[in-house]
This record gives sequence, structure tokens and C-alpha cells, in this order.
Amino acid sequence: MMTRRGLYLLLALCCAQMMCAQFTLDGKRPFYDNVERIFLLPVPEDYYGKPYTARFVRDDSVAQVVKDGRQIYDTMPFKVVKGDTTYTFAYRCNGIIRFGGVRFTFLPVMKLTGKIKNEYVVGKAFMEVPEDTIIREWNAKLKWAGGSTTMSWFHKHNYHIKFLDDTLEKMDVSFDSLRNDNHWRLDGGVIDFCRVRNKVSNGLWADMGTKPYYAEVQPNARSYTRGFIVELFVNERYMGFCDMAEYLDRKQMKLKKYDEEASEFHGMMWKAKDETWQTLFAADTTYDNEQEEWAGYELEYPNMEDVNPTDYHILSDAIAFVENSDDAEFREHVGEYFDLPVLRDYYVFINVLLAVEGEYYHGTKVAPDRDLKDVSLLSQNRLFMRLMEWPEFRHQVVDRYWELRKDILVPDSLISRFTDLYDVLRHSGALYRETLRFSGCSELGGYPLDFDVELAYVSDWLERRIAYLDEHAFKKSVRGDVDGDGEVGISDVNALLDILLGAEVSDFMRSRADVNEDGEVTVSDINAVINIILSI
Repeated sequence: MMTRRGLYLLLALCCAQMMCAQFTLDGKRPFYDNVERIFLLPVPEDYYGKPYTARFVRDDSVAQVVKDGRQIYDTMPFKVVKGDTTYTFAYRCNGIIRFGGVRFTFLPVMKLTGKIKNEYVVGKAFMEVPEDTIIREWNAKLKWAGGSTTMSWFHKHNYHIKFLDDTLEKMDVSFDSLRNDNHWRLDGGVIDFCRVRNKVSNGLWADMGTKPYYAEVQPNARSYTRGFIVELFVNERYMGFCDMAEYLDRKQMKLKKYDEEASEFHGMMWKAKDETWQTLFAADTTYDNEQEEWAGYELEYPNMEDVNPTDYHILSDAIAFVENSDDAEFREHVGEYFDLPVLRDYYVFINVLLAVEGEYYHGTKVAPDRDLKDVSLLSQNRLFMRLMEWPEFRHQVVDRYWELRKDILVPDSLISRFTDLYDVLRHSGALYRETLRFSGCSELGGYPLDFDVELAYVSDWLERRIAYLDEHAFKKSVRGDVDGDGEVGISDVNALLDILLGAEVSDFMRSRADVNEDGEVTVSDINAVINIILSI
């Protein structure tokens, strides 16, 4: 038999649950945070900074609503719409007086429901956009995304979303001009004090990365993802803003499908999941084609559930080649195993970001005047190590860096990627709400979120980072450095002698041999190098 206390508790819970959807404003049904008792309503951006009176429709269970000392009937007035303001009101629900509030955003608002953990569960996904009164609704498989960010004690998480139809079969969904697919990812920058480093970095790679070698036959192939910012609720709790992004998979890369009739592999995809000698291209080993993971790599396509056994030999052969080939063989054939223009651009990319993106877990800063190999595993990555020991490739990397420095890798341009995004997030109120919700959380080591301080830090860091790269990692070619080792010395005299004696040398070295720039390689170029050495 239920006690009176239990009955009161049940009524209170029912009232709280009912109030999640007990009114609409101009036909929109705001999503509800049942801890803060706050409703978030998306409205068009041009509503901001102006008075707003919304049509107000409530459920019969809500007997009375009072805002700003006035009882509300069929309209709810707001003196001015702002993103960093909470508009409070009182209401009577089933005889109980409660207090709540409305906040505004001009960003899309998304809600996930279900007992979401590390494994996929079937739940629901909802989305409401500022320009519409209809809430889109889907069935979906949901789980936390990431590795170290999937701790159950974290307050914020990243998510995988796989949309399903009414029969719970895979269903493709599109958003604006982005791709049409069932698999999407929500990236919340969980342990990032800036919250947007991943999004900005993805945009940078999209702008600077050379397209893969097969782009002529697959012009829509992308080695990056695109996305848009949403404000997220999970069940009845506000979870900050996230990047609703495409997923980097076979479809994004436009890899050729597995041929089931011929049982032939064409496009394949693996992800380096762990730090191993194999993921560093520093050791080879035998593989088992019946395993979904091998030597730190995780199979991405084709899925093991669809194609078993798989085929690791292409990946294994590439690792073995890097580990076992001598220098002459490596330089002659490495382009048959790897897309060198893409690797060239990626080496520049990870150097600009310092790989750890300028900040470690719990806010420990990484100085911008550090060599990448000193703060990452790059010094142990045998592929990049061997490539950068090859003067011709190193020369291409330096040239590419200075080509990108003309526009994309300009400090002001890099900083604007953050400031432009922050302007939107600040104006919408998303930064305000993110700070209220997560500042000082345990996954941030108890440190506060301060986006003004973080933006100042990022801006200063990028300016100093590019200055360091200009003078050190990608210093322009030195006149007289014939062999491309970054210095002018006896080895350059020997290189010139080899050329004059008819030795076969790379086009790279030959292009640098005309030291005195008279259009030909002669003994006078040797004299020019000796004069440079003597003047040092």
C-alpha cells in the first residue's frame, strides 16, 4: 500500500515530468533541464536584441503562470532577447508552486534519450531548429564516443549516433549541405578548455590538406569531416554545445566497396587505436585475418561482421617496407605504399598544432617553442623519421609550409578561426550556458572554464608557434645547402663534386647545385660554397 509520502513523491515526479512539455511559445516546444528547471528555446538570430512577445499555450495541468509580477495567459513577453540571460517565471502545477526559467539560443537544439553508455543502445534523437516549429524525431542507436573521454564519472561526453527507421533498420539522414548518412558524431570537446580545438583543426585540415591520389576519379572524396554546432540535451539534462559532425568512414573517403561476388578487397580502412611499434611503423609482425584488431590497429572497413576473414596484408606490407628497406629502396618505392603529398601536408599540419594541440589534459600548457618530436611520439614514428631524413622530401615539406604561410597559416587567419566561432557561440549564449554547466567539473581537474582567458592564450600561442616554425622547423632553404641538410658545409662541396663528375643525383639536389645562380653547375659553384663556408 502506497504511503502518503510516496503518493506526494509520485505526484511531484509526475508534475516534473509533465512540465517538460507543458507549454509552447509561438508553437515551439522548448527542451527542458529538470535539474535547473530551465527551458531552452531556439529562435531566429534576428530576434536577438529586440523585444519579443510569444504566443503562450499551456497544458491544463498548469493552472497559473506568473512572470515579472504579472499573470501570463495567452502571451509571454520578453523585454529583450539575449543569449546570456535567464528569464524566470513561477507556475502552479497540480497545486504545487514551482519556479522555472527560459533561455534563448539561435543554434539548433538536439536531444538524445536512452541509457547511454559505452555500448550501443536503442534510443531516440530529437532536433528543433530556430526557423521551424516542428521537432524532428528519429529512432537511433547511441553510445559514448572516444577512448579516455568515456569515463562514467565524466559530466560531459561525446556521442556516436546511428539513425534508424521505424523498423529499427539503418536510415540515412542529412542536414543542410552535409552528407546523407546514418552515422554521425557529436564532439563536445570534453577535456578541452577551449571546447572547439577539434572543430577548428578539422576545418584547417580541410583547407590545407591535398586531396588523395584518387581524387580525379572520386572528386567528392574527403579526408576530413564537416559539421555544425548544436546545443545538446541528454534525457532531461542540458549537456552544453557540441559539433554535430560527419563520420570519417568509407563513404566519406569514397573508398571502393568490397566485391562480394569476386570476394575481392578494394578500399580498406584501419584506425590506429593504441601506441605500438606497428602503429609507429617501427616493427613488423605476423597478423591474423580473423581478428578485428591487430597490432594496435582497429578494422574500420569492411566490417568484420560482413567480411570475415579480413585482409591485413596491405597494411602489414607497408609497415614491413618502412622497417626493412634500405635508404635507396625506401626512397625509390615509398610512393608506391603511401600518398606522399598527403603525408607532406599532414607533417606540416601536426607541426602547426604541436600534435597535442597546445594543451595537455587538466590544463597543463605546452610551450609553443617546442619541437614536435619532444612532446609526441613523432621521434619514434619510423615512417616520418625516414621521410624527413630524405632531403628531397624535407625540401618539399619546407616549400609547402611557406606556400601555406601566404594565406592559410597566417597567425591572424588561424586566430580568426577561433574568434569567428566564439563570436557565434557568445552571441547565441552557448558559451554562457557551457560555463554555467561545466566550469570546475572533475574531468577538467576542477579548473574553471573561462573562454576569454582561453582565447587570449590560444591567440598568443599561435602567434608564437608560427614564429618558432618560421625560424626552426621550416626555416627557408639556405643558399649553398646543396644536399638539403639545413647547413652549408663540406658535404655540400662533395655533393657538387659528385654532380660535376657525372653522378646520378635527385632533381632536388640538382636544382640546388646552381649556387651562384648563373644558370649552370660549374666549378664556380664550388667556389661559391667555399666562400659561404669561410664567411660563416
